[in-house]
Amino acid sequence: MAEGKVMGEKTEAMPHEEGVPTKDAIHATAERGHVAMDRYGNALVTFDQALERKLRLKIDLFVIPTVSVLYLFCFINRANIDG
Repeated sequence: MAEGKVMGEKTEAMPHEEGVPTKDAIHATAERGHVAMDRYGNALVTFDQALERKLRLKIDLFVIPTVSVLYLFCFINRANIDG
């Protein structure tokens, strides 16, 4: 598996056969922070749908109340300025 650049080391191109990268090469590329898409825009790395849904719910349960409180403070502030 090729590693990222460290102190001037050069990395090899992604190993592949007949133009198709191996699964290990795809995951190594994704771990380095590169986009893992094929030339048609399809994702090469997929995530578990149930875990993704749980994460989205967890983020929503944090963000929505926080934004709601901010909107409430803005409304109270504007009501005090107008009055």
